[in-house]
Amino acid sequence: IYIGKKNTVLKANTHFNDFMGRFKVIYNATPPFRGSKYMIACDNNKVVIGDYNDKTYFSKFADTPSSIMDINIDKAEKWALVSGESGFVCEYNIDKPFNAVAYHTSSFSAGRMEFARYISDNMIISGSSNGFVGFWERGVNEPVKVSKNHNAAVIDVKVSPDSKFIYTADKQGDVVVWDTNTLSPIVNLHRLGKDDYI
Repeated sequence: IYIGKKNTVLKANTHFNDFMGRFKVIYNATPPFRGSKYMIACDNNKVVIGDYNDKTYFSKFADTPSSIMDINIDKAEKWALVSGESGFVCEYNIDKPFNAVAYHTSSFSAGRMEFARYISDNMIISGSSNGFVGFWERGVNEPVKVSKNHNAAVIDVKVSPDSKFIYTADKQGDVVVWDTNTLSPIVNLHRLGKDDYI
């Protein structure tokens, strides 16, 4: 991994060289992770979290059985939520990565999980490539609710500032608005054009 400005390499970190496949995600945690600038990176099925000031990684997750699509860190900065191919959703303790919780997605027809995110301190949401959205209580393997309200891959989620609504978006540009309390869809916004929805 090389970190630097244009035409100038500031750091060459050889401690991350145990990746076997191509990098799928490389990003800096924002705000700074645990009071410093840590890098989170993954290849097809491995995740590391490291400090590029002292050139070491302090956490390497056990190899996942599928290609990784998304990584999310909880507010306490203790757990990382990883999602990927074949319905993979798993939560890892960053400091003790073999302490993990697998979230079951058999009802998703083994679709690719495009993302998995923390939407509150005790609730997780995930969207699949075949239009499903699932909700889990943290630490509970089986989903609280699974619903198919999208006709394309669900690729992103946002929570309203007052935490009353959840918004999921798919690759066709459609948005579904959910009630946070009931985890039920309220309205589907279908994209007609660049800025037009019905």
